[in-house]
Amino acid sequence: MNHIPWYDIVLAVVGAACYFNYVINLKSIVAMMTRIGTTEVVLGIIGILILAECCRRVVGIPILCVATAFVLYAYLPMFAGKTVQSIVYNLFYTTNGVIGTPHQRVLHLHRAVHHLRRFPGGHRHRQLLH
Repeated sequence: MNHIPWYDIVLAVVGAACYFNYVINLKSIVAMMTRIGTTEVVLGIIGILILAECCRRVVGIPILCVATAFVLYAYLPMFAGKTVQSIVYNLFYTTNGVIGTPHQRVLHLHRAVHHLRRFPGGHRHRQLLH
């Protein structure tokens, strides 16, 4: 198969739109704090579902079972009993959620590559990583 299916392109565009909505409306979302509106909740749910589909394709169904168990734990009243709004806010709009984790990993990698130059022969490793 030498082409990208149309539904993968749609998923990529919709996922990017969810993220860029967050980037473009950052000040208003930060001003709302945990009181995000219905639009933000819907876009957050769509973004989380698209990320779940990406995880399913890379890792498989077991990762979705684990992630679903954690979300249900947060939602069910006998455990944490959080609202959908607060779950979406914590998963999609904070740096502890799906957007913050990759950024933190990139910063850690950048620092590690930067510190390689301190060691003898470290410049050769930096060239391999770039």
